Amino acid sequence: MKKSKENRGNWITEDDLLFKPLDEMEIPEPSISSQESFMRKLSHLSANEPINSRKWQIRIYLKAAVFAAVFVTGWFLSSISNRNDRVLLQNVQKQLDSNNRLLVLTLLQQPSASDRLQATNVSFSLPNIDNQVINALVKALENDTDPNVKIKCAEVLAAYLKPDSLNKIFGSALEYQSEPLVQLVLINYLRSIGNAESKRIVNNFINSEKADEFVRSEMKHSLNL
Repeated sequence: MKKSKENRGNWITEDDLLFKPLDEMEIPEPSISSQESFMRKLSHLSANEPINSRKWQIRIYLKAAVFAAVFVTGWFLSSISNRNDRVLLQNVQKQLDSNNRLLVLTLLQQPSASDRLQATNVSFSLPNIDNQVINALVKALENDTDPNVKIKCAEVLAAYLKPDSLNKIFGSALEYQSEPLVQLVLINYLRSIGNAESKRIVNNFINSEKADEFVRSEMKHSLNL
């Protein structure tokens, strides 16, 4: 139910009459004892505040220290794990290289030409070749009955050995070759080395009786001799 404007005006006037005496009342001054009590409480709170603040700061520092310790521990354990993984992979690779080396030496001695060709393919997976593998490849280069095996052995040796070693090995191997294709392959390897020794070896061979007639003609034409 809505009140009329007249009633509302009367109601406000009655409120003013009720609360007006309160507005005119004087607020008493606090007693000395009340002031002293208030100051003691304020002083007590002020004295305790730095302690509580320090406790809060200490908790923050402790949490940060715990987080840092967990992070460093995790990083350290991860680092150890990564190092262990690397060591494991290195050991596995070494074992694989050792197995491939033995496989090369074994396959080069097999009666099947395809097995001996497989030996040369496996050779390319080795990080390097030691003297035993080199000697086995040189022996096959000089004496194998299959020209393809000889050519592949020359390819492996050319991939791993330095020019001075190749001059010696290929120069000697030419003396054992009767197949024109093998002679051409070895001569081209020597020509690619291009130093004075390799040129001397090629010139001496193509002018010797051991050079195939076709090979001699091709080389003299190529060299403008």
